[in-house]
Amino acid sequence: MKPDENQSEIWRARKTLAEWAAAVERIRELNRESERYAETSRECYDTLSRAPPDGTSHADGKARDMEETLERAERTARECAQAIKRNSREIERLFLLKAEMDRAVWALPPSQERAVTLRYKRHQKWETIARQLNASERTVRRWDHAALKKLSRNEKLTAFVRKSVV
Repeated sequence: MKPDENQSEIWRARKTLAEWAAAVERIRELNRESERYAETSRECYDTLSRAPPDGTSHADGKARDMEETLERAERTARECAQAIKRNSREIERLFLLKAEMDRAVWALPPSQERAVTLRYKRHQKWETIARQLNASERTVRRWDHAALKKLSRNEKLTAFVRKSVV
């Protein structure tokens, strides 16, 4: 592998680790958003269920307003259902990414695994990680770099990440 390709692979591994760390929070956000969509959808269906049966006479203006309200409720309910499906697919992708990253990180030597977890999942600074691992900052950075190289060469992980990004 050429030096530029090596740096590119390491950069990709670093980016994947950042996504790994963000996956749990993004899953929470998507779940909250889906709950809001579900609530909106329930409200729309409640509106639809209270609609008068066809053929019921209303004053023209009221009937037109009710018809527009029902059309809006139906459209909103469909949009909410589509958004929930999109969120579900994204949540599934993030869970798979997180699981694959967990396996890859757990397969690293203990010092590298701890350094990577503290840096990318816990967002700690180099000096804090060095203090916690009772090592120099330079050593911790070397562990990080070695871990990134190993992760970038993990064929199963890189194949998964490429597939999930597409």
